[in-house]
Amino acid sequence: MGKLITESDVRKLVKDGKISKHQVFFLPRGTILTPSARGFLIDHQVKINKGNSKLNGNKVVINRQRTFTSSLATPNIDFENLESLQVPMLELKNRLKEQTITLIKIISLSENYDEKPKVIQSIIEFINGILVGDFYRYDTNKSLEKIKISSIKLNVLTDEIMCLLNQLQVLIVDIAISLRAIKTFYPDLNSLDSYKDIVSWQEEVQKWISDVLSIDNN
Repeated sequence: MGKLITESDVRKLVKDGKISKHQVFFLPRGTILTPSARGFLIDHQVKINKGNSKLNGNKVVINRQRTFTSSLATPNIDFENLESLQVPMLELKNRLKEQTITLIKIISLSENYDEKPKVIQSIIEFINGILVGDFYRYDTNKSLEKIKISSIKLNVLTDEIMCLLNQLQVLIVDIAISLRAIKTFYPDLNSLDSYKDIVSWQEEVQKWISDVLSIDNN
């Protein structure tokens, strides 16, 4: 690129998938970004930072893309009326939230830059539907079908990722235990859409973990 980065240059980087929304374009010292190129990046929600990084050919130094862009729902606890808490239900929802946070941590460590935001957003949308709504009147929707967790590949299983995968497996068991506890006072649990969607999701996560670990063993 030389010392001048034009709109044509940044358009090519976007087309090649080297720049996408919410990423950061590091502009090396002494490099000039044309007004039209700057405007193009701003229109595509790409932040521009000046730094000491160097451009190597057409390669742009980009920081890790922010993936956790939405909040998970959290119930308000009335500490003045703790006796009214539905403990098994609260435990289930808490485990689902903890599992989602752990899963997002794993996905954020993957190299699937284009897929990560979409997968994470669809997971949060699905889980929030269960956390916020009435568990017993929950209606299944298409949010679960939007989750394409199989598109997330983990090429290298670091110690950190392995610890998180093991934690994810523990939480699957915890969620199963919570569902069993609810079933003791609600025998028709299996008929609820909320139950069916949670079970389908746990089976999908369980299979994904198995596939990830099997690839590592090979």
